[in-house]
Amino acid sequence: EINQKIIELKSAIVTFKNIIEDLEEFKQKQIIALMPQILELSIKIAERIVASKINIDRELIIGIVKEALNSLPVIEDKIIIKVNPDDYKVASEKISELGVDPQKLNIYPAYDVKKGDCIVETQSLQVEAKIDQKLKEIENALNTVLHQ
Repeated sequence: EINQKIIELKSAIVTFKNIIEDLEEFKQKQIIALMPQILELSIKIAERIVASKINIDRELIIGIVKEALNSLPVIEDKIIIKVNPDDYKVASEKISELGVDPQKLNIYPAYDVKKGDCIVETQSLQVEAKIDQKLKEIENALNTVLHQ
């Protein structure tokens, strides 16, 4: 009778181990299946955080304009910078902090530019620094990694 109970216990242990392995496999499959939704939700949260940060920290536009100017291959004699009207005052006041001769820069408010974004134009080139674009690049990179 003890031998029979030992056999039954060993059988139950094997069954439990199989259940644990099946649950682990199920969990991994669920994580993989839910990853696109998790990624999408993460991007939406990031968009809201960035939008909130832009509304709170008006000087954030200076860093964005600097980044756009730094992406120019050559600093030309005339550079037009378009920013949202809400960013215009800060950008105009901090023009000397942009790292380019202020005499070369003309900053204009543009209603078609979102808060926190800017467009830099020269005679030969246009650079758009858009937060939505950067978030999309991050999302695409994460999707690429996810689908490898």
